[in-house]
Amino acid sequence: MLHTAIEQSEARRLTDVLRAKSEPSVVFDSKGPVAEKASSLQIVLEGAVLRQRFLADGRRHTVAVYYQDDVINLGRYAGAAASETDYLLAVKGSVIGSVADDMVNMLRAEAAPGLDGVGVLVYRELGIAQERMTSLGQRSAIEAMAHFFCETLIRCARPLANFRQEHCRLQMTQEMLASVLGISSVHVNRVLQELRRQKLADIVDSELIVYDYERLAELAEFDDGYLSPI
Repeated sequence: MLHTAIEQSEARRLTDVLRAKSEPSVVFDSKGPVAEKASSLQIVLEGAVLRQRFLADGRRHTVAVYYQDDVINLGRYAGAAASETDYLLAVKGSVIGSVADDMVNMLRAEAAPGLDGVGVLVYRELGIAQERMTSLGQRSAIEAMAHFFCETLIRCARPLANFRQEHCRLQMTQEMLASVLGISSVHVNRVLQELRRQKLADIVDSELIVYDYERLAELAEFDDGYLSPI
């Protein structure tokens, strides 16, 4: 299913209004847990949030990454409840806003007939999740990291049309990156060193720096078509 420019505009309208109407939480001075609110839609105003899944033996894996303007608990609007083993972890410097369900329903009702920005947001999140599964199952560690960096650059760029900017904020620790990529922290360090050696990308002072986007995207076989614009 492809979304029209009108549907994408409706998603942007919804996101912009949610951001404006949200009640922000305190700034996360350090990484920390985010309480998932049952009767509110939560949106990332600044920074990033990781949705992690705990296993019975104590291990945890990141199943989703949310950046600025992403909705954390979007699954509720698609009829999917969060797993009881989910844990939301905000990176340092993040700000999370919340909008009550009544306000969300009112905003959705104001959309033109047949249009629903939430549907576009759900479709986009599905595409991101499918690429994550591909990285975990088929891509090598360096390919997976290159793909994640390309995606992050696009999702964090403002505006989207200028996504080939050379850097963006990425305050993830190597431990967080390991959880995202499904590898060890030691392996994360080695892969970063290799990307640095090839003059493709690096993380310096909590900044993702992409030295050569075209070569990085070629390494990852990255196609941004799954990132439905909003």
